Amino acid sequence: MAIIENGTRVGQRVLLTTMGGLAQTIAREKPVSPSLLVVGEVVNLYQRRAGAPRHPGEVRAKTRLAQEA
Repeated sequence: MAIIENGTRVGQRVLLTTMGGLAQTIAREKPVSPSLLVVGEVVNLYQRRAGAPRHPGEVRAKTRLAQEA
């Protein structure tokens, strides 16, 4: 599962976790609103992208929008 904070914005942050580690990830990383919780196969698609975190607990901080790259 993934927590996407500030999705589609310059300060987007993606937190990967598991159902069992969700509470611990939220306590440690303290995501702020707006955030979206994503569950399912789509998270695996994200992990296959180049540069995406590969393991739960990893953080991909402050991604840039494609238009800005």
